Amino acid sequence: MISTLRVRVLKLKRGRYNVDLNDRKKRILQSVVETYIETGEPVGSKAIAFDFGLSSATVRSEMAELEELGYLEQPYTSAGRIPSHSGYRFYVDVLMKSYMLSMDEIKQVNSLLTRRLGELDKIIEDAGKMISALTNYTTVALSPRVKLGRIKRVDALMIDSRNMLIVLITSANIVHNRIFHSEVELSSETVNLVVVVLNENQCNLNIENINLPLIKSLEEKLSWIPGLAAFLVDFIYESLNGGENGKDVILEGTVNILMHPEFADVERAKQLLLFFDSKSELRKLLSGASDDVQIKIGVENSHFQMRDASLIVKSYSAGGEAVGAIGIVGPTRMNYAKIVSNIEYVTKKLSELLSKED
Repeated sequence: MISTLRVRVLKLKRGRYNVDLNDRKKRILQSVVETYIETGEPVGSKAIAFDFGLSSATVRSEMAELEELGYLEQPYTSAGRIPSHSGYRFYVDVLMKSYMLSMDEIKQVNSLLTRRLGELDKIIEDAGKMISALTNYTTVALSPRVKLGRIKRVDALMIDSRNMLIVLITSANIVHNRIFHSEVELSSETVNLVVVVLNENQCNLNIENINLPLIKSLEEKLSWIPGLAAFLVDFIYESLNGGENGKDVILEGTVNILMHPEFADVERAKQLLLFFDSKSELRKLLSGASDDVQIKIGVENSHFQMRDASLIVKSYSAGGEAVGAIGIVGPTRMNYAKIVSNIEYVTKKLSELLSKED
């Protein structure tokens, strides 16, 4: 897979770091972080000295100072250095170059996101699988939950004489469908009449309008199909409410965590896997996602099970309103530049898809 790097210019936030590093220290810190990300082994002065045209002693001295400043750590005596959480943070904020997606990666995303909106849940699930496969990390996503949306259009399709497919399209262009099993015989004429009744009464309906008068009105107009009114009320409510305990949390590539040496320790891996098993905790993890890419490194995560991991997350929107989020979880030694580029591109394409008008 071919990729190139382009420099991302980032400004150092005043007051965030205790000391300004000179250019040589910045270059050495960048080299240590990127070498450690690639190899997973502590980085010694000899491994990077040649690239700087400096002696090993000089580089070793600079690395020792970076350690004193809290940007590097020495896992054990006589070993090379590895980045600390602060070192990763400085790297992400100041030193990181931007990963340019390859044509192959772009084609995969574009192909995935050209499907019909009716397959939206499957699209997000497949997007999670694709990102996990491209990055070898774990993907967690929130599927669209448009609690403040409205019903834009209703349709019904006859499957056979006892079953019809009800389709709801929300104002965010999200499609929901469910099969209604009828106790009485159906015909194409009766199904068409159902569509007329529903579109006369349910267009622009939001969740606040689901009340007793509406339910009674539906029961009267659809009394010739027993149970349909109650079915529709439940279906509309769940579609607009987003399913608080439904399939809104999608987790893909969980096993990828076990492929990284940082989680070879059984207890450390167990804590993270148990965390992944809690939908409510994963929902909280992504609840603060915004339109800007957020990177939380190790101890910056509020959940203690994530103290040895990093999270990169970004929301996606429909009509300018955030409706879901995609995040990547991996060890602190992750390829931050590649993950950021993947998430930015996927959420951009998802937002474009959800914001299209019919």
